[in-house]
Amino acid sequence: MLGVGGRARVTQTSSAQNLRVALSGLAVATVLMAGFEVALFVHTPVAPLWVLLLYVAAGVDYLLVGLLAWSRRPSNRTGPLLCVAGLGLLVSALQNTDVPELVAAGLILAAAPIAVILQVLLAFPGGRLGGVAPRALAVTGYVITIVLQAPGYLFAAPLGPGAVLHVSTDHDLVSLSVWVQHGLSVVVVVLVTVLLLRRLRDATAAQRRVLAILYPYGIATLVFMTVAVYVLPPVFGVDSTTAFVVQILTLSAMPAAF
Repeated sequence: MLGVGGRARVTQTSSAQNLRVALSGLAVATVLMAGFEVALFVHTPVAPLWVLLLYVAAGVDYLLVGLLAWSRRPSNRTGPLLCVAGLGLLVSALQNTDVPELVAAGLILAAAPIAVILQVLLAFPGGRLGGVAPRALAVTGYVITIVLQAPGYLFAAPLGPGAVLHVSTDHDLVSLSVWVQHGLSVVVVVLVTVLLLRRLRDATAAQRRVLAILYPYGIATLVFMTVAVYVLPPVFGVDSTTAFVVQILTLSAMPAAF
């Protein structure tokens, strides 16, 4: 007969096996979704194919690293959050297809992965937000990247497949939302920087060796993702495609940092 300890071991083993099956299924789903997007992009002249494939690769990168972290530390939420960021990137890439429903989903979540990365930074290393300030900053990040993103596709002048969510044209509202979005982004990045620097100051020597790499790179990535499209073309003379490639490559290195 099994004693109490025996039952506990059986339960833990069963839970671990269930988790492995679930994560394996999610890995297969990731590959299938990536393959589906690649098939769509091959027949979509929206942008150079290699750029669109880079977009997909970034999403797969986050998902696979997230699955690895999730399998090694099931109680830590960093892995699931990285998976959410990867899924957000894959959905965001759908705005480059010519299927109206998929374009709509891509437009709605176009900037959401940035908010997920912000949450991961604030919740690292345990994956849980602790305290009022981190929660408020995380929520504000989602407001900036999802709510304030909406006027850009609802009220901007309709153009191509992106017009699928167009309601009416209101340039003043779009301009106002952009300024509010940028202003809040600056405030959030400054507050997050202050918060993370305080954590770095209070960390142990062992923790500091990790955080001294992760926090600066994370903050730099958030800043770069926000301003690159407005800085790179006028200052360095690069086109929008090159600016996007630099952004996505910068973003793709975040899982390695975590």
